[in-house]
This record gives sequence, structure tokens and C-alpha cells, in this order.
Amino acid sequence: MALVFKCYFAYATQNALIGNESQKSNFQIQCGPALGAFNQYVRETDRYPWKNRHVDAIGIFLMEKTAKYLSEMMNAIEED
Repeated sequence: MALVFKCYFAYATQNALIGNESQKSNFQIQCGPALGAFNQYVRETDRYPWKNRHVDAIGIFLMEKTAKYLSEMMNAIEED
């Protein structure tokens, strides 16, 4: 079974890389645990549906959330 999965993975990745439109439903996009973490982070936001994810909007979203987090951390340090 492992060999079957390995072959399919290689086949699907190759089709994605060459852009074989007839195998579009089999395309594989490799990602790591960061995508799962991002999905959990945006679960209750308008960014949760994948169709609402555009690279520019995600960049702004992450920068705004990071700025808010850093500001809160700085305020906590100043209060001590």
C-alpha cells in the first residue's frame, strides 16, 4: 500500500508541476504544519473559506495581527 501511495504522490506532483490540465483534480500542493495552524487561526474569520484567501489580503491580515500582538506585549512589559 505504501508503494501505491508513493507512486500516486509522485504522479500527482508531476502533473501539478507540468500543469497537466486533464489531471487537475489530482494536483497536489505540498505544505507543512503551518497551513494547518493558519487554518485554525482563521477559523472564526472571513479568511477561513479558501476562496477568500488572496496573498495580499493574507499578508495585511498577518501584519495587522502581529502588530496588535507586539503592541499588547509591549504594554504588558511597560506595566511591570
